[in-house]
Amino acid sequence: MSNVTISDGYTLKIGSDVTIPEMTNAWSLNKSKATYKQTATAGYTLKNNAITYAKKSTKTLATVTGVKSLDGLSVDGKVITVSKASLSGKKVTVSDGYKLKLGSDVTTPKTTNAWSLSKTTATYKQMTAAGYTLTDNAITYAKKSAKNLATVKGVKSMDGLSVSGKRITLKNSALSKKVTVSGGYEFDFAADYKNATITGSSSADTIIARGKNILVNGGAGDDTIKILGTGTVKGGDGADIFYYKTNGANVISDYAAEDTISIASGKAATSTSGDDLILTVGGKGKITVVGGKSKTVTYYDADGEHTYKDTSGVKFNAAGTGVTLTADYSEDVFDLADYPDYKNKVITINAAKVKHSLEITGNENANKIIGTSEDDSIDGGAESDLIKGGAGNDTLWGNKGNDTLYGGDGDDIFLYKNVDGFDVIADFEIGDKIQVIALDICSPTAANGDVTFAIGNSKLVIKGGADKSIQLYGENGEALSQKYTPRGV
Repeated sequence: MSNVTISDGYTLKIGSDVTIPEMTNAWSLNKSKATYKQTATAGYTLKNNAITYAKKSTKTLATVTGVKSLDGLSVDGKVITVSKASLSGKKVTVSDGYKLKLGSDVTTPKTTNAWSLSKTTATYKQMTAAGYTLTDNAITYAKKSAKNLATVKGVKSMDGLSVSGKRITLKNSALSKKVTVSGGYEFDFAADYKNATITGSSSADTIIARGKNILVNGGAGDDTIKILGTGTVKGGDGADIFYYKTNGANVISDYAAEDTISIASGKAATSTSGDDLILTVGGKGKITVVGGKSKTVTYYDADGEHTYKDTSGVKFNAAGTGVTLTADYSEDVFDLADYPDYKNKVITINAAKVKHSLEITGNENANKIIGTSEDDSIDGGAESDLIKGGAGNDTLWGNKGNDTLYGGDGDDIFLYKNVDGFDVIADFEIGDKIQVIALDICSPTAANGDVTFAIGNSKLVIKGGADKSIQLYGENGEALSQKYTPRGV
């Protein structure tokens, strides 16, 4: 149909018998898909002094999937409320531009935690009721579910079990003398729970034992076992923490290298008894580490972190300024940093009696270090050190300071790094190597029978080297351009 227009000066008007378009919005349902449509009937419209005709039209405004009925759908602007009558357990979604809202009659999941007791096993469960949840503009249904949060085996009554946050408190009246716990909670046993056995799980457990004569077996996992009374602890596999706040006598039966002992207050003194290490705290509390004499034990007290190492074959003098390694020393490394009570005191290290190759590291004092008769690697540390490698094919590094190095018999390597200081190689022989890792290495000079290589603002002197051919080598063993050749050679 054509548009109706009129010449200037006159105004058009639609007669009362003319049909004009009417707008209606309505839902329709096809299986589980609801469509919200806007329908305009056919008719005439007067606009800008012209009459136009429009056919019947339909436009989709929104679609909602996952519903079973139209009875629970309502629209308010751009918000579509989905009530119980339309829900069937399927996921409900909506087209772009609209937001979903749960009707007031829709059941949402509610979670409750509670204990249950089956024979002697108490289970702390999280129970979630069935219901619908609106997340990320979608409605989903979850069935009723239950999840075990923690279990305690060896229970007589639930009346003595209580939960606060992540801590489960267990009263003596509720427990037998043998209890097994599991779950990601801190299990806190009452002080009157004593003469009993507590066993953990294969996961990481936290167990607090306040009573006397308690045997705790942490099981596998990285456990934290807090002893506030007395007892014996077996950590089991994993990196365990043994925490003590007690004046009583306690035992750790299976301390391993990855474990740690933490003492709440006071300072610990170390001693040994047979094969065991004894930590005495404040003259009263005592922790016995079974077999600890031959282990490396890490513990914390009021003075911070300490590391006890097997002292078999390690003899410190009374002043703590010298240490002798005897033939009983069995480790391949000796580092003063491993002996916190002596690491800053020692000046002299004598390893001449050790019967195997050894890696030795000094401290920041001016050390005198004597190696073994085997192939040693010696690092003097800071300050001006005197290092004697002894027999064997040794690697000697003075490190910082003005050091003096004696390789002794064997084909030795003397190591010098950038700005190490004014070092002296006192007994260079044919077969030895000098390895320099530095910039600005100058050509050598010879005077008074010695050879000197200036290296930056420092220098390296080879005593008695004037009659020897001396080649410098780099970090990877490659020959450097700097070398010394005696006259006439």
